[in-house]
Amino acid sequence: MLRWAIPAYRLPRDILSREIQDIIDLGVKLKGNTCIGRDISWEEISGQFKAVYLAIGAQRSSASDMQAIEGVQVIGAVEYLREYNLDRHPHTGRRVVVVGGGNAAIDAARCAVRLGAEDVTILYRRQKDDMPAQAEEILAAEEEGVNICCMGAPLRFEQIDGPLKKLICQHMTLGEFDASARRKPVPVPGDQFELETDHVILAIGQQLDIAGDIRTIGVGVNRRGLIEIMPGKKTVTAGTMIFAGGDAVRGPDTVIGAIADGHRAAEEIDAAIRERNAEPAYETPPPEVMEIPGLPEAQTEAKPRVSMPEADPAERKTDFREVELGLTSESAFAEACRCLQCNLKDVEAGES
Repeated sequence: MLRWAIPAYRLPRDILSREIQDIIDLGVKLKGNTCIGRDISWEEISGQFKAVYLAIGAQRSSASDMQAIEGVQVIGAVEYLREYNLDRHPHTGRRVVVVGGGNAAIDAARCAVRLGAEDVTILYRRQKDDMPAQAEEILAAEEEGVNICCMGAPLRFEQIDGPLKKLICQHMTLGEFDASARRKPVPVPGDQFELETDHVILAIGQQLDIAGDIRTIGVGVNRRGLIEIMPGKKTVTAGTMIFAGGDAVRGPDTVIGAIADGHRAAEEIDAAIRERNAEPAYETPPPEVMEIPGLPEAQTEAKPRVSMPEADPAERKTDFREVELGLTSESAFAEACRCLQCNLKDVEAGES
């Protein structure tokens, strides 16, 4: 998903290729063009290895119950991004509406701008502050001309003459708090509005995209269509020596979250193999003690973080160049100099 879901303006392909090669150079074997459940069964995979870690992502967009209409292209955000990243030149309409508020919605909207859409609107059912997308991504999208329409949800299409059609939307208000600790959006009776569009991209959630039944190897799937983890564990599934993490477990999340799950899985897989072999558990080495001279508080000056320079929005939205330009040597030096030594401990009277 790093290659075909995240656009190049966020993750340059040369850097991605270099970092993947770094992993392969460690001795990791990579076997591509193989679909488990189609080219090889789940049972074969679980039987060939002492442990299996499922990091298969949530690579299919959730569907909407909104009925499509002739003259309007409706596609999931993940599928739209895949088409672009595989150089298949996805259809991009004149007036694009992206439904959703996560990073996938932002990525799809910013890609649509770069692929020639004249007008791009993100339709989100909660307030702007509730959008799960990263704040800097939302700001970058607005700088590139993306409109963000909050407190609205799509209802249906209406046919009108011409290439554009009406997307009838429902105004929403915020009700009681739900399980996500956010106030639940509820419809405002009789309060509707419309958007003209010829292309709708749905970014309302993601699901597992697997061939065959993963439950044949004992792995549970919850009501959200994601892999279940055993209570009290981080990556252990109900299947024998089968572990899972990343978006396949937590739903669409960040790359950093998936990497963290990989670390947790390595620890739990190691522990499980040691237990099987009657070996002692791994003990984390004590942290290295470093003697660092302290600075009097008067010698430190609080400074704001150095801002990351970015390409001009008017220029960058015409192609897929990297948006963040990187710090200059001077800026990097200034950033390093503002450290307040928060890793130090003042020790007085035997207490830290």
